[in-house]
Amino acid sequence: MTTTANKPFFEALAAAIAPNSEFASVIPTETALTCAAPNDVPAIYEVTLDANNIYIALHTPDRWLSESVEADLMHTGDKLEELLEDELVELNASHTKYTFQHYRDDHLRYIFRTPISFEAESDLTSAVLIKQAADLLLAYQLAFVELGDMAGEDED
Repeated sequence: MTTTANKPFFEALAAAIAPNSEFASVIPTETALTCAAPNDVPAIYEVTLDANNIYIALHTPDRWLSESVEADLMHTGDKLEELLEDELVELNASHTKYTFQHYRDDHLRYIFRTPISFEAESDLTSAVLIKQAADLLLAYQLAFVELGDMAGEDED
């Protein structure tokens, strides 16, 4: 079940990432914070909510882009959880350990997603929770831009 009427949360999150974001665009709505990937890459970073979770996600309809990220992880032996943790440590985040899900959804998008749980909708006004979500979103941006074709294409 998607929680609605949370535009204040998404606006606060947009403000929290603004000083450090390299997203091409950042758009808060009632139901999501949508951030276009930099470098004209066909991917979206998105924050959504359900009754008890904030979801930080990267999604793309581009199978080759998703596979380039997966191949980079496979060839380097890095684990996405560890790359996110490294970026979170660099950001001086209070929470650095997360899990992630990787799947293809019903809309044929390739998704990398991490949940942050919360107890009640009133928690969404907490500066601590907003910072936690902002830190994870920025860590996603910093970690993924180094993987596969997420840095964009070099034009000579």
